[in-house]
Amino acid sequence: MWLVFGARLPEGAPASGSALSRSDLLVRLGALTDDTRLRVLALLAQHDELCAQDIMTMLDLTQSATSRHLRQLSATGYI
Repeated sequence: MWLVFGARLPEGAPASGSALSRSDLLVRLGALTDDTRLRVLALLAQHDELCAQDIMTMLDLTQSATSRHLRQLSATGYI
């Protein structure tokens, strides 16, 4: 199963990737169902580099919540 999110690949991205199993796809897409994780990704897209403390401050999150969201995004390959 392939999922395409746009007409162009980001610069430096490989032209082909590995197919995801249905369960892997559900896990990865599930990570995007949380509004806070989407806000974290938006911040990371806007800034060259952020540390966890920056994200905590900008989104008014606790350390544990920030860590949990970053861990989920990392485990699913978004960061």
